[in-house]
Amino acid sequence: MNQAQKARFEELKKKPHLLDQDVHGCCAFAAAIMHALVINSGSNLQLCKTVFSGTKFKDIAKSTQVKNRVEKRETDLKNLNEDMIFDGKLCVGLMVTFKEYLKENIKEKIWDSCIAFSQLFDNWVHGGKIKLGNQVPGFSYKHGDLALTLTGCQELISFYTGANSVRETVLSDSDFKGKQAIASKVKQSLTQLKKDFSSKKFKGAFLGVASNDWRAQKKYEKCSYLAHWVYVPRDQSKAKQNELEVWTWGAKYTFDLNNPETLGGEGYTPKILLKI
Repeated sequence: MNQAQKARFEELKKKPHLLDQDVHGCCAFAAAIMHALVINSGSNLQLCKTVFSGTKFKDIAKSTQVKNRVEKRETDLKNLNEDMIFDGKLCVGLMVTFKEYLKENIKEKIWDSCIAFSQLFDNWVHGGKIKLGNQVPGFSYKHGDLALTLTGCQELISFYTGANSVRETVLSDSDFKGKQAIASKVKQSLTQLKKDFSSKKFKGAFLGVASNDWRAQKKYEKCSYLAHWVYVPRDQSKAKQNELEVWTWGAKYTFDLNNPETLGGEGYTPKILLKI
């Protein structure tokens, strides 16, 4: 890494919430990196060396190709500042590394399910082969956009952060029937999460949220209408009693537990909770 990249990495170690995938639809990968930063995992430094120096990540043979494959996607990063370029490369680099991990460990069905889920989003394409300097399709895997299924997200957390178990809670049904009942369950579950954090029962959590923009999307198992993953830090000391602090897009946001469709004013509804 050069000096600017090292400085950004040190900044993220102190303020993990600043990590910003920006133009890339790889929120689950950003959340995994933030969690690894919070628990001070060595995975992040190893990933930096893989993405920026071409070294092998763990025992994944083709991870030495990640640096080159990320650089081919640089056409979408050239107008961003250096910090956002670093963040974007790190998130996309983890995505590519995760793909190779699944392939080498005969878990390709997980990857295939993520591709199938991504194809439910309008205009998403895989992107095909790309050459250095060529324009990358705007909404595609090759651009850095991938919708992780529930199983894919659980596997990512285990692979990258070393979590031995990930506890799943479905907060709302796929059809969003019974809005009042949903709001009650969301509040109860997320309030319990804060209590679990206070007792240090869990180290963090991923929260999958559904968006009004995607409710016309076709159903896909427990992931129906799921549009975004955010990271929930264990330290909730600055959140009010009826609020939950979450991190995404390089900033801190809050959910009002009395009105769960409040993340950043975007109309997101908590759907799936993964406690780590």
